[in-house]
Amino acid sequence: MNGKFRAVSSAAVLLASCTPADIATAASENPPTVITCENPGRPPLGVALGYNVNALFWEEHYGDPALLSAVRSLNAPVLRVPGGTEADYFDWDAGRPVEPCRYGGCRTWDDAQLTPPSLFQRFTTFRRSTTSAFATLAQQVGGTALFVTNTVTASREDNARWLAAAAAVGVPVQRVELANEPYFGQVEGTNNTSVLFPTAESHVAFVKPLAVTLRRQSPAAQLAYPAFVPRVDVATGGISAGHDERMLTWTQRALNADIARDIDAFALHFYPRLPGRRGQSDAAYLTELSSFPEAYWRATLGTPQWKLLPTDKRLWITELNASFADAPELVGTWMHGLLQAQLAVLALQDPRMDLVLQHMLTGNPQWQAVVHPGRTPDIVPAPGYQRYALTATGESLAAVSAVVSGARCVSAIPTGQAGAVAIAAESSVRRSVVVVNAAAVSVQLDIRSVGWMTATASVVTAEPLSKIAAGGAIRRTAVVPQSPAYLYRIPPWSVTTLVRVD
Repeated sequence: MNGKFRAVSSAAVLLASCTPADIATAASENPPTVITCENPGRPPLGVALGYNVNALFWEEHYGDPALLSAVRSLNAPVLRVPGGTEADYFDWDAGRPVEPCRYGGCRTWDDAQLTPPSLFQRFTTFRRSTTSAFATLAQQVGGTALFVTNTVTASREDNARWLAAAAAVGVPVQRVELANEPYFGQVEGTNNTSVLFPTAESHVAFVKPLAVTLRRQSPAAQLAYPAFVPRVDVATGGISAGHDERMLTWTQRALNADIARDIDAFALHFYPRLPGRRGQSDAAYLTELSSFPEAYWRATLGTPQWKLLPTDKRLWITELNASFADAPELVGTWMHGLLQAQLAVLALQDPRMDLVLQHMLTGNPQWQAVVHPGRTPDIVPAPGYQRYALTATGESLAAVSAVVSGARCVSAIPTGQAGAVAIAAESSVRRSVVVVNAAAVSVQLDIRSVGWMTATASVVTAEPLSKIAAGGAIRRTAVVPQSPAYLYRIPPWSVTTLVRVD
């Protein structure tokens, strides 16, 4: 089998909380969906998961064996460098913000006067986070780079030179994101991007010649342009308040300016805002959370901005994290990890999706201010702060990555159970299924749905509100098939992987 999995029957293949007898009866009366794989079409790099690195905050962690092991567990992870907002102020040669920006003011490639985000002004004695240092990290974890260009304080020539230098020190230029969030009018208290690029058309005019240069310089590189997908309100199914015209029209105007001609993919950022507890019991709150990713994704697919994304271009999610502004107690819990894993699995059900990156590898002060409400951003980590790769997020994404890494073929498997999502994936060396069950009930999987009769299966699970980095216990077990042998019970609050046995 090669290419894309295809459903050739419409029956659900995962049945919730049934006895083996019930499942056997249902299977005999309703033949399972059979998934086949055809029409190979993914780019050579294949599907990958990874982390947004945020270079200003990771170099001190290079020598931590636990962190390096967590990153390696994503199986050839993609690491986005130098990061998000900081990419607009980063000097790749020096490995820190461009020199004038470190002292309260800087000038751009076209000599406009800017005020950088206040945080970056604090790095007056910053250690060097250079491309060579990143090359060492990539070698240690077996990862590759997604480079983010600097379209604010660097010229096109600077960006091309920096990427050439990265290749020269052993970091191949395979993926490039051609800007970070240019659609926002205000970022970190500044309006620098909108001053430089008042419209999407003006930004495209800057990026197009850069894309042409990079094509010539690195012919095998995949290039992505930022597209804006609005945050949605699960309660109403509509777009959340607070989006201005610049954001909502950015993708359409970039497409009208013919950006699609010069790129391979569109880069997207997702920050769904999780619901607060609002006095609910644990059981009621966990039930609401378990169905949140599916509801959020369904509402996203209905937005006009999503529908604009061309069918012939790949999609990359280069920043993914849930906003805990209303639910700070969820930070680092196993349920957090399950929600992140579900969002990744739901995204990968789109055949255009090749890349999903967790925001972020170690965390940073800006994000701490989000997950620790009321705290002013600061270089010193907040009390109790844990690096994301060592929390439940790292554990759950590693389990998903074991299935999807390098896949040429990914397809949804219907579950029939709210709070449980699943995909089948095929790479050149394996055929696998991953089920992320965030519900409080078990579900049953009939592996004939992917054309198998036997498989090996393993489960990662924990108590949903336990914080893994703070001593919460992860349980790893094998799953024994039931009778008949093609039926597997997927436990609550788990990530379960199955691999075909020929």
